[in-house]
Amino acid sequence: MKNYNILFKELGFLIGHTGRALKNSITKAFAKNGYEITVEQWGILMFLWTKDGITQQALSSSIAKEKTTVVRLIDKMEKRNMIKRIQDKEDRRNNLIYLTDEGKSLREKLVPIAIYELKKALKNLSELEIDNLTLLLKKVYNNIKTD
Repeated sequence: MKNYNILFKELGFLIGHTGRALKNSITKAFAKNGYEITVEQWGILMFLWTKDGITQQALSSSIAKEKTTVVRLIDKMEKRNMIKRIQDKEDRRNNLIYLTDEGKSLREKLVPIAIYELKKALKNLSELEIDNLTLLLKKVYNNIKTD
């Protein structure tokens, strides 16, 4: 039988620290290349690159961040001309979030940096190991994610 106390210490520690280390690595790489973009802002940009023009609430649930956190991120990103809010014509209570031309142009600049950092993190793993790691992490995430 597994000793869940030891497993939690090892696995919980590794999952948490690996995620933070990857976030820090990407943030530092962005800064080193002249882009003051946080990992949270990166998450918003990545989502909007695939689905531009969504409500703040939908964006919040899509990136699994609290609404108040997303509002602060949007405020900062709007001041930096990465995104813009446009009132929803169908429901004036909602703002739709769109990328600006600046936000769209960041994709070609930031994605190669992030890919490079991810490749560094995975450099000693085979394709099969990467596939297995991805599958297993998805399973763990799906077991604990909240709606």
